[in-house]
Formats: sequence, C-alpha cells, structure tokens
Amino acid sequence: FLGIYPEKEIENDRKELEDYQKEWLKEKGQEGLKTKGEKLEMLKTAIFSKFLGKDFIVARTSPHDDVKNNIDNVVLEKETGSLVCALDEVGESSGPGYEEKKKKVLDRNRRQDGGTLKYGFLPEKDKNGENKLTLGRVRNIPLFYLALPDEFVKKGIRELIPSLKESSDYERNLFSYFMESLSAQIKFFQLGRESLNPVLKDRLKHFEKTVKKFR
Repeated sequence: FLGIYPEKEIENDRKELEDYQKEWLKEKGQEGLKTKGEKLEMLKTAIFSKFLGKDFIVARTSPHDDVKNNIDNVVLEKETGSLVCALDEVGESSGPGYEEKKKKVLDRNRRQDGGTLKYGFLPEKDKNGENKLTLGRVRNIPLFYLALPDEFVKKGIRELIPSLKESSDYERNLFSYFMESLSAQIKFFQLGRESLNPVLKDRLKHFEKTVKKFR
C-alpha cells in the first residue's frame, strides 16, 4: 500500500497493531489466540471458500481492518471485482455479548453506511476494458454477523475435509445455516431500506441474489 498511503501512516498502523497484540497476549496468553471467535473465523473462511469459490473470492482482511474496523472476512465477486459483503464473527451465539455485537453490526449498516476497509481493493477497468483490482479504501460494504455455538465450531473443524472438491454432510449443513442467517439479516435490513446508503443498498440487493441462489 506504499503510494496509496504515506509510509509513516502505514508504519503507525503497524505499530498500533503490534501494541494491541502485545496487550492482548499479556491479558489472554497464547491461548488467547485460539478464542472461539478466531476458530469460527477460520472455519467460516474455509466453508465459504469451498461453496462460493467458483464465483467468489473469500478473503480474510488485513489485521488492521480486523481490529480497527471489525471486519474479518470479505466476499469479492470474480466477474465484476466488486466487494459484495463483509463478515464479522460473533464468538457467542446467545446472551448479552451476542446481543451487543449484533446491535453494533445492524447499526453500522443503518447509521454508518456499512463497513469500511482501509486496506481494501477496488474494481477498475484497464485500457482494454478488462476488470482489474486496485488497492485502496472501500466504503459502504454490507456487513453481516455470523454466530455459532462453540461445540458446533469444534465439530465443524473436526469434520472439515481439506479439499475444495469434497464436502461432508456437516459442511453442507453449516453452509446452509450460514446462508439462512445472511438471508434473515438481509430481510431485516430491507425493513429500513429507505434509510440505507444508496451504494450499500445496491450491493445488498446484488448479494441477495447470490444468497437466494445457494439456499
């Protein structure tokens, strides 16, 4: 991202992240790196890559955007290069922590015009009219949350087949569950459609077609 942002700014972001990670390790220890949220993040990256990989690229975000912007995954449409959605994991599947995280995600879509990536990528046409990706800040990305009880996260990791061409029944059930969750959130966002940012609304409508296709 040199040339996109000043070198000093990038270095400051890196230093801030290192300080955060040191504090996290001091508080949680090495086991803190293996939280339920981290395991769910890895699991959903694998599941979405396996089932959406033909038409989409599912990528983990930069550590900066994970920590500062609370976005841990993005889904990029291969044909257009457009970022169709962003994902944020929720470690709990019920209780105060879950409800607080859910409310924050919903409010970001309705009141903050969706998610933002500082270290993101944008579609752009080259001189031949072909799609290419350029680096930069991306705003107005539909943001969704995904939650799964810890016991199912652990089982999902055990049942995961390390091949993009094969999938277990449990993997297919997990993907179906994730799609149902995204579909329910899309319907909720549409209840307040008039208050959504136009770019966010357009991306949401586009992603809705994808979700319907896989349900």
